[in-house]
Amino acid sequence: MILGIFIFWLVLTSSFDLISIMYGIIFCTFSYYISKTIFKDEAYLVFNLKGVKILLFIPYIIFRMYKSSFILMYDILTSNISPKIYPVESNLKGDIKNLIMSNSITLTPGTITLYLGDSDILVLSYKKIDKPSEEIKGRMEDILDLF
Repeated sequence: MILGIFIFWLVLTSSFDLISIMYGIIFCTFSYYISKTIFKDEAYLVFNLKGVKILLFIPYIIFRMYKSSFILMYDILTSNISPKIYPVESNLKGDIKNLIMSNSITLTPGTITLYLGDSDILVLSYKKIDKPSEEIKGRMEDILDLF
């Protein structure tokens, strides 16, 4: 697992200097053991996420970010803004999956996660939503439930 994190480090830094490689080994090992200690049984989920299935989620969230940003731009230009807080119920099992979903909600323009509980999330949206759970979560929950 540490090797995978280290390869990711090399890709991000794109530097093969001795000092960069040494820092990479130190920080990747440190990050792995700290995460394993904090998340205990869920550390497996954080670093593996069942391989290729996470690749389904990345394009989906990027698409949601772009789509939401254009809708938000249009609504700002037409003054169609009325902020409101909505409760969103999560059916995901596991803290990490709920954390990923709440962070993904915050990444999409126009929504901010205010509170994350065991199975509920409070979301601030810039406009009135008819079906908050369906519109805010979208297919995020279905995709994350595959992991």
